[in-house]
Amino acid sequence: MKKVDLPTTVESLQTLLSKERKEHEAELKRLKKELDKEKLRSLANSTMIDLAEKMFNISIRKKSDAK
Repeated sequence: MKKVDLPTTVESLQTLLSKERKEHEAELKRLKKELDKEKLRSLANSTMIDLAEKMFNISIRKKSDAK
């Protein structure tokens, strides 16, 4: 386990917490951007499949069979 030196003053603790908060906010922003990009990619793929099915009158998506 990684040993962490704890701050000894309130000011140093506040500085540490502020730094960690900024890091977490940056990570959250990066993840939200990545999620938006993935949603757009998924929509594009779905739209391509829909168009291909209509244009070529074929079934591309797997049909779910009840067993």
